[in-house]
Amino acid sequence: MCTAGTGIGMVFKTGDGTVIGRIAGLASSADANATTLSVEINNFIFLVSSIAMTLGIVFFCAGFAVGYSVITNIVFAIGIIVANVPEGLLATVTVALALTARRMATKFVLVKNLQSVETLGSTSCICSDKTGTLTQNRMTVSNLFLNSKVIDATTNYEIYQRLLELENSKGEKGNLKNVTAPKYDT
Repeated sequence: MCTAGTGIGMVFKTGDGTVIGRIAGLASSADANATTLSVEINNFIFLVSSIAMTLGIVFFCAGFAVGYSVITNIVFAIGIIVANVPEGLLATVTVALALTARRMATKFVLVKNLQSVETLGSTSCICSDKTGTLTQNRMTVSNLFLNSKVIDATTNYEIYQRLLELENSKGEKGNLKNVTAPKYDT
């Protein structure tokens, strides 16, 4: 890393040919898996469609048994099929997701995509770090925000337990005052 001074550079790749451009291309071409909500909606639509088609066929056949004409039976069967389609399903799902996104906004969660509400709604803990996780593959927590209070979490509970065991194993030579206890209730 060069943080100061002057220099001469040569450009040998631009745009999509650069590393950043390739990363952007990979990110934009990534396949989006179907969410649990969309899978359940598709299953529900398949179930409702199956029931509607079955009822349409049953009433079409029943119309012949009663003695109605072919055209009357077709119109009646189409009416039965259309009547079973839930027209408000899209609006209901959209409103439910929007209300959930609004509720999450009160907890300082920014939702850019309504489909991500489902994923965020089932998340109990979100941890983020821009250095330690990427470089060391180790994430540490320095502060907790719990019950509208900031709690110091610089003392790791596992390290605290190890130090406590180490001091206890020393017997009379051990000094438990040297071990800093965590300031949070596990």
